[in-house]
Amino acid sequence: EYLLVAGGGGGGGGYYAAGGGAGGRLTGTLEEVTPGTTFTVTIGAGGSAVNKQQRGGNGADSTLAVAGGSTFTSVGGGGGGGFASSNSISVGADGGSGGGGQGNYQKAGGSGTRGQGNDGGGDGGYGANGSGGGGGAGVAGGSYGNDGAGTSAIGGNGGNGLASNITGSS
Repeated sequence: EYLLVAGGGGGGGGYYAAGGGAGGRLTGTLEEVTPGTTFTVTIGAGGSAVNKQQRGGNGADSTLAVAGGSTFTSVGGGGGGGFASSNSISVGADGGSGGGGQGNYQKAGGSGTRGQGNDGGGDGGYGANGSGGGGGAGVAGGSYGNDGAGTSAIGGNGGNGLASNITGSS
C-alpha cells in the first residue's frame, strides 16, 4: 500500500486573502513487486508565500515512480485568492484541493482533483469581506459569511483531512 500527499497551496496576499488548498491525497495498492525493484519518491513542497495583490503559489506535486512500471502523482494544493479584482489573482487556484476565493470581491474557490481532494470555499453571497477556506481531502473548504448584521467578516473554515489506516515501518 502507499499514501502519497503533495504540498499544500500558499495563502493569498493582501487584505481579505484566502487560504491555500491541501495537497492531493492519493492512496492505492501496488501489484506484486519483485524484490530489488527501485522506487523513486519525490515529495512536493508547499506553495510559495506572496505579497499583497498576488494569488498564493500552488503546492508542488508528489510522485511515486516504480522502475519499469507506473508513476503515481498526487497534485499540489491550489493557492488562495489574493486581494485584487482580477480573476487571475482573486479566484482560488485549482489543485489537489482548491484554494479559497478572496472575500472582498466575492470570488470562487478553486476546484479539487477528483479522488484526491475537494474544492476551495468561495462566494457565500453575503457581501462581507471574509474569504473562503482552502479545500481538504475530506471535505470542501467553507464559504465565507458575516455576522448576520453584515458588519463583520468571517472567513470560511479549511476543509478537513482524512486519516490513513496504513501501519508498519519502512
